[in-house]
Amino acid sequence: MSHDHFTGKRKLNFSIILVSTTRTLKDDVSGNALEAMIKPFANEIRRDSSHDDANEILASLERAIPESEIIVFVGGTGPSRYDLTSVTIRKIAEKEIPGFGELFRMKSGTDFAYLSDASMFVCSGRIVYAIPGSPNAMKTASDIIIELSDHAFHEVSKV
Repeated sequence: MSHDHFTGKRKLNFSIILVSTTRTLKDDVSGNALEAMIKPFANEIRRDSSHDDANEILASLERAIPESEIIVFVGGTGPSRYDLTSVTIRKIAEKEIPGFGELFRMKSGTDFAYLSDASMFVCSGRIVYAIPGSPNAMKTASDIIIELSDHAFHEVSKV
């Protein structure tokens, strides 16, 4: 049995959403680093922010869905009671892809990565990532996102 894989590398529209109660888009070191790393692989990159609040996280997701095929939430994936990103998205996602988080934690090379609920979801036909807000996490996360997103979006958008 053959399984056709999409092998083209098309440029997709991205949204990067900062989730923080202390940082803004003006001083978002992690989001800026992620944007610089994915820019060569993106058609457009849209930026937005949300406080660590479930309703705000969902509102920012709703704003991003019509504009972007790939949505990346930066922050809110740790063990703190204020870290609500993955928990919130998990409640409304059609599907969670646990392999992304497993791969992220494995490739991070630090025990602290295992405290992160880095995750990948499918929401309304879009690929949604939740990654830690640490600047040190951006290289690992961007490498995986660049590698997986084209094929993942192709798979979720097949008729």
